[in-house]
Amino acid sequence: MSQEFIRKHIHEYRVKEAGDRVTYVLPLDELLGRRPKPWSRQRPVDEGRVTAIVTTIQERSDVDGMLLMAWHPAEDLVVYDGQHRWTALTKLDTALPLEVVVEILWNTTEEHIHREFVRVNQSMPVSELYLAPKPDVDIRSDIEAYVRILVKKYPDFVSTKKPNRPNFNRDML
Repeated sequence: MSQEFIRKHIHEYRVKEAGDRVTYVLPLDELLGRRPKPWSRQRPVDEGRVTAIVTTIQERSDVDGMLLMAWHPAEDLVVYDGQHRWTALTKLDTALPLEVVVEILWNTTEEHIHREFVRVNQSMPVSELYLAPKPDVDIRSDIEAYVRILVKKYPDFVSTKKPNRPNFNRDML
């Protein structure tokens, strides 16, 4: 789907426009129909967090927070912040009467998305493994595989916050 096609079909849901950012309140089925994907620089999703978010959404019949998306020049529509909520939404029944607040950056660049991602995530630092340009030798997949082993082997020690010893934060490894 092209940027113009998506913009045209979600225009009626627009609630705010500020420069290249447009905020929408989209019904769940409309959002899922646009098929955004995680930005390539995103960390892998933590399935435990996704399951907890699915449960919360089903209990409340509401989605907390806003999904931040961008029209990436090479990747099309991507979720650059809120990927756990996005993944949870993809696991829900599309007949649920949910509305999701989405902000989309249109006509942007990889560098602009990167700046916005860093700005939004200032309170929770993100490993340079995800922020730096890809090196000639891609070790990211090896590191992610090793971290999955540690998370599986030591699930009681995984923390989503800034952990104290002996706990560890999966994303900071």
